[in-house]
Amino acid sequence: MAARRPWLLPLTVFGVFTVFGLSRFAYVWLDELARAHAGTPLPRLIEELTGAYAGALVFLVLVRVVPRFPLQRENWAQRLPAYLGLVVLLGLAHTTLMWGSRTLLFPLAGLGAYDYGIMRFRYPMEFAIQAPNIALMVALLHAWRRYRRTRERELEAARLEQELSRARLERLEAQLEPHFLFNTLNVISSLMYHDPARADRMLGRLSDLLRLTFQRSPEPEVTLAEELEWLGWYLQIMQLRFGDRLTLRQEIAPEALDLAVPRLLLQPLVENALKHGPARRAGAVTVVIAVRREADRLFLSVEDDGPGVPDPTTAIGNGVGLSNTAERLRALYGDAGRLILSNRPEGGLVVAVQIPVREIQRRDAKDAEAAEGPIRVAPRPSVPLL
Repeated sequence: MAARRPWLLPLTVFGVFTVFGLSRFAYVWLDELARAHAGTPLPRLIEELTGAYAGALVFLVLVRVVPRFPLQRENWAQRLPAYLGLVVLLGLAHTTLMWGSRTLLFPLAGLGAYDYGIMRFRYPMEFAIQAPNIALMVALLHAWRRYRRTRERELEAARLEQELSRARLERLEAQLEPHFLFNTLNVISSLMYHDPARADRMLGRLSDLLRLTFQRSPEPEVTLAEELEWLGWYLQIMQLRFGDRLTLRQEIAPEALDLAVPRLLLQPLVENALKHGPARRAGAVTVVIAVRREADRLFLSVEDDGPGVPDPTTAIGNGVGLSNTAERLRALYGDAGRLILSNRPEGGLVVAVQIPVREIQRRDAKDAEAAEGPIRVAPRPSVPLL
């Protein structure tokens, strides 16, 4: 700020010292009135303002000196004598500036010649007041310098922590996308021999999904609407893979569409549901995707009616998708982000996510693909996805 507006510091200093000078003038003049001394306030006003402005110049000199030659633990013995000499020099300069400015201004104001008394006594008299004031200025500037350095270190540490957190999130996302891509390519490869038409359609959907992926925001969070749009393309691929065996349903609260969720949050949860559902058995399977808001919390869940897992408490660490998602939630929200697995009493697995509510700007519609995926958010609480 000082580099962009170099006039700001001197203007602020002279403004503050003007207030001090006027306050001192009010005290001195009212003291004279209280003592029933006759006289005009103009001489007192000139004296107090010239004293204040001379002090402002002294302070500006110290502003330049202290940051360049700070008193520190390793150099205080060498620099302390220099600072003592500087205090004496600035005290003499302060008195000389007051004498010179008053000698000039008094005749101009029609007050006659200014009498400052015998100077060999005036200098030590003024120095008795100036020395502690200048020492206090030096101490305050050192305290401000220490505060600024501490604050800069804190900001730098916060910036580095944020960069490390972002790099960690990017690494976690980079693990998810190849994981999904390789799995999908393996499915397409297996279909090429006995169902080339379906493999070709899956490859086309995968191409659309990758194009949308490159258009997505690089931020770690997106709106729920954007996440559902991306998920819709993924579910088209899964619908082609499993056909009529897979039924997808949604229970998505419309008021949650503009709330922030982590990028690639739902895809690994759905992939896990498919792994425990149609991938493990030959019959039909239903996967339900639900989102609701309760006060300052957002709840997202994906459940299937498959066989469930033997121990939900240890299942998170058994695969890339869920363990990666849990780690991303911790990185983004700390203890406020939770990933919980539980078996349904009637059979099946529920993967639930709980995160704090945060609003985010939804991207423009022109940036989205014109085609729709199988998730179409509607005001109805539950509708088939296909």
